[in-house]
Amino acid sequence: MTVHLLREISCKTSCRSRRCHRKADSLTNRAHGKDTRLRYPRRQSSLPPRIVDMRAALLILLGLVIGILGTVPVMNTLSERNPMPKAVMTTMGYHMHQLKGALKSQRCEAAVSLDQLQHMQVIASDIPAAFPGAPQPFVDDANHLRSALKAAVLAAPADCPALATVLEPVGKACQTCHQQYR
Repeated sequence: MTVHLLREISCKTSCRSRRCHRKADSLTNRAHGKDTRLRYPRRQSSLPPRIVDMRAALLILLGLVIGILGTVPVMNTLSERNPMPKAVMTTMGYHMHQLKGALKSQRCEAAVSLDQLQHMQVIASDIPAAFPGAPQPFVDDANHLRSALKAAVLAAPADCPALATVLEPVGKACQTCHQQYR
């Protein structure tokens, strides 16, 4: 009864909305030990517990797969810190492919062949520097390739049969190294 009187008195003096009524109700409920917070019932899952557990396991598995897929590119990037070895071998392979293509098409111009062989000779001199810490047999094979390329440049093949003859020791030097170290 006193609450209603308080409400009426406060409403007559300053109330313009229902806000003060809610405030007065909550004050009286607190005074009587009632909890004024609204309690919403916890929503129960309509799925059986087994499916809920399977859903959790699937989410964990999905997280692991995403983590692995994210780790692979990072690990590849970290392993390719020194791009020089791959660049040297790719460039050597390009020039060798150009020379073999000229042989297949029977268009072996002396100037083009000599230019390709000179490029390969310069790149072959970079092989020991591109592979620091390589074993001594690898360095010996690189030196053998360099000497085969030097002989090929000095021979200066003018036609396709001469180019094929010059490329044979170069190809063997590449093959012996690739069989063991590739």
